[in-house]
Amino acid sequence: MDLGPWRLASCEGSPGILICSLVSESPAADIIIMQTRASAVVYLSAARSFSGPSPVQEHTAEVAELLEDEDPGIRFWALETLANQGFASAPQAAKLQKALEDSDPNCRVAAANAVSKAAPELQEEAAKVLARALNKHEDKIFRKSGAEGLGYLGEAAMKYLPQIITTLQQDDYPLARSAAAAALGQLGAAAVAKAAEPLAQRLSDAEQDVRGACRGSLRKLDVAMVTFPACTLKLSDT
Repeated sequence: MDLGPWRLASCEGSPGILICSLVSESPAADIIIMQTRASAVVYLSAARSFSGPSPVQEHTAEVAELLEDEDPGIRFWALETLANQGFASAPQAAKLQKALEDSDPNCRVAAANAVSKAAPELQEEAAKVLARALNKHEDKIFRKSGAEGLGYLGEAAMKYLPQIITTLQQDDYPLARSAAAAALGQLGAAAVAKAAEPLAQRLSDAEQDVRGACRGSLRKLDVAMVTFPACTLKLSDT
């Protein structure tokens, strides 16, 4: 089987060998090649060293090339790999920023996670991009990924709290509502306190995932009972 002209530049050591199996100058049409590439990039995302920095840190530029891959699965795991390298991925910040508008919603969330860990100076811009996706005219899967991604961005996402709450209250897509509820919890107790009543109201949502996400976020307040003028709600499954 002809594997095509693999590029061998900067491919020293185990991570380099894996990257060589990912960066090909020929279309990855063969099913065996596709499976090899998928396995390699998943392995890279989990690569660790018990005696020093991750061996992948020297190869973030090659990994960042995969953000242009036609396979969204490869792009997603490449983003996870860059996120796991932390500040070592900072030189790839421009590519991470571009990935915030990837055509795949899961890649957008992974890009937000990577920006939060590798390029905190871009968090405000990342939050702005993701918040735009909460617009009701956007496709539902991007509303979901927008809310989910904002949960990774901490203080930078707090200015978009009203949009996240609106998504929780009004979005007709259950996964967008649950993502908004979970994002509020990820943003911490201050965000949950400001959104406590909308979260409590959604404890009666018709969708179990939404109810569960609301309960999880309300527990950030560390109280057994939340009381509002209209309702008193236990933060338990019963």
